[in-house]
Amino acid sequence: MDIIMQNVNLNKIIIMNDASISFEFLNSYDGKYYKNIICHSVWKYSSDLCLSVGDEFPFFICDIELTKLTDYDVKSAFACLNYGFSIPESEEYSLLCILSGDVSISLICEKVEIMAIK
Repeated sequence: MDIIMQNVNLNKIIIMNDASISFEFLNSYDGKYYKNIICHSVWKYSSDLCLSVGDEFPFFICDIELTKLTDYDVKSAFACLNYGFSIPESEEYSLLCILSGDVSISLICEKVEIMAIK
């Protein structure tokens, strides 16, 4: 997996009507807007959160990793995330992992788009 971002703050998660999910990140040094990651055609989303009462966004994120899945990796990734249906047909499959001490998010989608926020 390739590390595409490090040491950022997850500010917002937006689930859109078209089965896409948008993650908004802030720069952890000055708190300014940094980038958005939009995951199109999300088939599986899994998250583990270790939060206490009163915790709120933004959350510090150590690493964000991304890989394009091929052949056997596709089946393994869907199985690892306990996908309960037959694997959807697509020309492209991507696995995105957002990792931190308190937040762990993994998802499989068709396409990942990284956008700089102005």
